[in-house]
Amino acid sequence: MLEWTETQSGNLRFDSSVLTRYGDQDGARKGYNPAKPGRKSHHPIFAFAGDGMVVNLWNRAGNVFSGDRIVEFFDQTVESLSAVPYEIDRVLCDSGFYLAEFIEHLESVGTKYIIAARLYSPLQSRIMKIDQWRRVSDGIEVSDFYFEHASERWTKSRRYVVVRQSVAERPNATGKQPSLFVEFEEWENYRVSLFVTNEEMLSPEQVWRNYRPRAADENAIKELKENYGLAAFNMQNFWATEAVMVINALLFHNMIQYMNRKFFNPNSSMQTLQTLRSKYFIIGAQLGSSAGKKTLRLATGNDKKLRAKILWMLEQISRITHNLNFIEIETKLI
Repeated sequence: MLEWTETQSGNLRFDSSVLTRYGDQDGARKGYNPAKPGRKSHHPIFAFAGDGMVVNLWNRAGNVFSGDRIVEFFDQTVESLSAVPYEIDRVLCDSGFYLAEFIEHLESVGTKYIIAARLYSPLQSRIMKIDQWRRVSDGIEVSDFYFEHASERWTKSRRYVVVRQSVAERPNATGKQPSLFVEFEEWENYRVSLFVTNEEMLSPEQVWRNYRPRAADENAIKELKENYGLAAFNMQNFWATEAVMVINALLFHNMIQYMNRKFFNPNSSMQTLQTLRSKYFIIGAQLGSSAGKKTLRLATGNDKKLRAKILWMLEQISRITHNLNFIEIETKLI
C-alpha cells in the first residue's frame, strides 16, 4: 500500500493499544487497561509509516506489556517494507518501548531512533543536575546529557534529550511531573519529556521536533477504534480476530487514507471516516442505463458542485491500476 502513496522514505513508528473484551475469547486476559480496570482485553501492536499508513499489526494477549516481542515485530516489519522499497529514516516509539534489548537491536542493524525514556529515579536525579538549558520559545527549554543505567542489560552510555516546559507560562504543557521534582520548589512547576537517541548530528530541539509527529499515530489508532470498528469485530478464535484487525487496518484504513490524500481532500487536512461517510458514502444512488451505457443516478438534488466532485472522484478511482499483494504472516500467541 505504501507504493500507492509514492512514499519512498520516512520514519517507522511503533505504538500499542488496549481493546477491552467482555467475554472469554482466546487471548482475552486481564492486564493493563486504563479505561476499564480489571476487564479482559487484547493488546495489539501497530507499525506506522509514511503519512499514517499501517504497515504491520499483531494482535496480542491482554496481559503483555507494550513492548512485548518488539524485536521480532520490528524485524518482520522491516522485511515486509523491503519489498516496497521504503527507506527508514529513524524509528520513533513511546516509553512503552524503552527497552535495552530493543535499543541494542536497533543499533546493531544501524537504525537511527528516538524513543521516549521512562523517568526512572536515576534519570530524574541526572536531569536536576543540568545547569545549562537552551530556550526554544516561551516556557520551553531543552538540553541533553549522556547516561548509562547501572543494570547489566544497559551496556553503554547513551545520549538523552530533555525538554522542560513551564506550567506557569504554558498551562497546557505536555510531559510529566516526575515524582522527585515535587520535593523541590524550583522544579514543581515544570513538566518534563525525555528521549533517548543515537542521532548525534541533531540538536536537542531537532530531536524533539522530529519526535513530535509520532503523536498523529495515536489519533490514527483512535480513528481505527471509533470509526473503523477495530474493537467491535471480536471473534472467539484469536487468529480470526487478528485476521479481521489486519484487513480492517492494513486494507480498509490504508485505502481510505490513500483516497483521502488523492481524491477526497487532497489540499487540506485528512477527514475522518465519519465525515467521509456523511459527505460521500451514504448518498443514495441508482445504477441504470441510458442510450446503452451504464448510468449512475446520484441523489444530490441540485448540488451540481457535489455531483461534479463525486463524478471526478469516481473517474480517478477507475484509473487506479495498482494490484493488492497479500503476504502470509506466521505468528504465534504467547
